[in-house]
Amino acid sequence: MRHLAPADYDLVTVDVFDTLLFRTCGDVGALHALAEASGRDRGIVTPALPAGAFAALRGRIEREARDAANARSGHREVTLEDIYARWPAEFGDPGALVALELATERRVLVANPYVVNFLRACCDAGRRAWLLSDCYIPGVLLTSLLDGCGVGCDLYERLVVSCDHDASKEDGRLFEMVAAEAGLDRRDHWLHVGDNALADVSVPARQGLRTVHYRTPHRLERVERREALLGQHSGGPLRLWRRLAARREAPDGDAGIGFDLGRHVIGPPLHAFCGSVVRYCAEYGLRRVAPFQREGALLSRLIEHEARRLGCALDTRPLHVSREALLLPSLAGAPDRDFLVGMARTNTGRTMRDVLRLVRCDIAPPAGLEPWLDRPLIGLLGDPGPAFDRFAAFLQSGEVADGILHRAAEARAAAVAYLHGELGGGEGGDVVTVDLGARGSTQAMLGRLPGIGDRYRFHHHLFYAVDQLFERLTDGHRWLPFAGLHRGALDRAAVIYRSPQIIELALVGGLPTTTGYGWRDGVAKPLTSPPAGGAEQLRWVEACQSGILHASEVISDLVGGSAVAAGAGVSPDAALDVLFRLVQAPLPEEVEQAAGLRYDLNDGLRSEPCLSDAAAAAAIRRLDTVHPASIPTLAMQIPPARLLWPQATMTLIDENAMVRAYETVTPGLRHDTYVRLLLEHMRSQGVDRAILCAAGGDGGMGPAFFDMAPVAGIAVEGYFDLFADRIATPLFHGAPVLDEDLLATQRCADFAILSLGYAERIADIVGRRLQAAGRSHRILMLPMHQ
Repeated sequence: MRHLAPADYDLVTVDVFDTLLFRTCGDVGALHALAEASGRDRGIVTPALPAGAFAALRGRIEREARDAANARSGHREVTLEDIYARWPAEFGDPGALVALELATERRVLVANPYVVNFLRACCDAGRRAWLLSDCYIPGVLLTSLLDGCGVGCDLYERLVVSCDHDASKEDGRLFEMVAAEAGLDRRDHWLHVGDNALADVSVPARQGLRTVHYRTPHRLERVERREALLGQHSGGPLRLWRRLAARREAPDGDAGIGFDLGRHVIGPPLHAFCGSVVRYCAEYGLRRVAPFQREGALLSRLIEHEARRLGCALDTRPLHVSREALLLPSLAGAPDRDFLVGMARTNTGRTMRDVLRLVRCDIAPPAGLEPWLDRPLIGLLGDPGPAFDRFAAFLQSGEVADGILHRAAEARAAAVAYLHGELGGGEGGDVVTVDLGARGSTQAMLGRLPGIGDRYRFHHHLFYAVDQLFERLTDGHRWLPFAGLHRGALDRAAVIYRSPQIIELALVGGLPTTTGYGWRDGVAKPLTSPPAGGAEQLRWVEACQSGILHASEVISDLVGGSAVAAGAGVSPDAALDVLFRLVQAPLPEEVEQAAGLRYDLNDGLRSEPCLSDAAAAAAIRRLDTVHPASIPTLAMQIPPARLLWPQATMTLIDENAMVRAYETVTPGLRHDTYVRLLLEHMRSQGVDRAILCAAGGDGGMGPAFFDMAPVAGIAVEGYFDLFADRIATPLFHGAPVLDEDLLATQRCADFAILSLGYAERIADIVGRRLQAAGRSHRILMLPMHQ
């Protein structure tokens, strides 16, 4: 929108729903679900209607009303009253249901600030702006809804609604009527903006209008489609937040994969989480907030930004803590066998040498242990030899144990002094901690630390948690997992916890890892090690963080300027779903960008593996002998020390590996699945370019093919549509539009047939045309059509 110059046009018309106005609840189905819930609470929807049936019944009676109008009058336009006149009386009073739906619309509608600004620019330029809507809400009522969203009549000259005129944008007659009323001499000086590919783009373009397709930006659209494959439909406010964040121009024009990962995927859920922390602090009168480093620096910025917006005074300071840093200060006795077993089980790559470094033991172990020092402890647990027990005995021996305990006391003194300085000077009281999650082990160590856990009451906020958190719930501190502890959240959190690296890297940036505590000039300070990765990695994570902050700023602006948006809460399940999708079914471009990033495991081993590399690929390929459907499950069982992010590695090997894993358990054939299978078939035949033959224009599967073909390495040389009247321009998604006569003139001899219902008919037309011209050719379509 920012590139459009209103002065270039005599008339600008703008679509209303999903262009100028958005619903914070999501689509119209979500609106009807809200109406049902409210109607049942108020007794408007009767108990006779089965629970959850409102939306489906509402959709069916609307179709029936439109069919009846068409049979009676030759058009399909109806009003809300016409629709509810067909509502069965035993399920609720029709008049009350009309009022209920309008009240629900009023509760959830917000104005799109970017389109509002465009309308304002039209007014400032002295250009006429009209609003057009294919809608069952009459104009007088829709005007009231627009007013309620801050879109007053000063921003537009006319509102034209299809149900008021028995004519629609989709059938073209509404545009004809507007042209007559507006007295336009040249339609190429008329600009129409809207989201519907047919009603707002193809139809007006055929009538000579200039059009702008106000669609979801390409990268976010790919993300949403992948989420839908997983059964996720991130509706509600989260959907609106992401789409608006995608609309605002990136700083310095930076719209790379890293930036988009931040603004489309990680930023909006994180903003919702941090907002929940601020609201909790405001509700309970808490002031001290301590986000855990390394993520704490970014989380602090998000929390402080939201606190300022809400007028909540917080003292937010990132707290340098980690399991490694707190290990030595937490030691109450010399390490024994149970301690070593725990060390072995929490990290299967940990060795005796790692343990010696973690407890800062400077006495060399007996020569007999030398062969075992670099072997993983977990492997020694089942070894019939005495190495494991001999090592435990060595750590328990007098001089060794005394040295470890002395250094533990020193470390504890430094840790407690540092923590007091950050948490309030030792005065005690309530402290809110903030962390991504999942087991709460660092929080538990902090709570057990003498001089800290007995002086402060912690309110531990985690984005997500896993089953082990239940072991901490009775430790005297408060635990507040944002995503909840129900089974569905725990299962998805377990997947994220298994491979959180891409998320954590985005939050950590180029910050060092906290490894312990010491003294500098008499002041207790955290000890740190340098961050993983080099300059290129730093640029990527900085771009990602920029995207996260960008999303948070856009969301704050939206909710700050709209009471409806401010009151619309984000579902924690929806927020968790977004991060789950990123880990479980990443897009190929996300993986390609992230695979080479190095991750500091922060486990005391000083290891910095790549998120995916040749060794990871080898680990996956060793599973080739099992059934393909079982590979994702088995890969998840490979220890992270050997395979950090299984889903990413499988995607690098086969970009559709995780897609297939979900397609096998999803009923029905999705458009994306159909397109992917056709592209795979084409690649198996050695095709790298083809003429695409489909049906339905933007309303069919063609757009998905154009989106997915470049990823598959296939170029589209031309486009033929069975319904030629749906295509009003010479190019369709950048490919030349061909009619039947032009099919036989193309140099490309490969023709891809893309249609579920018309494949055989399209193939027959193409085949006959090419045979009549004596052209050799190849028709490529899925076997189900042959």
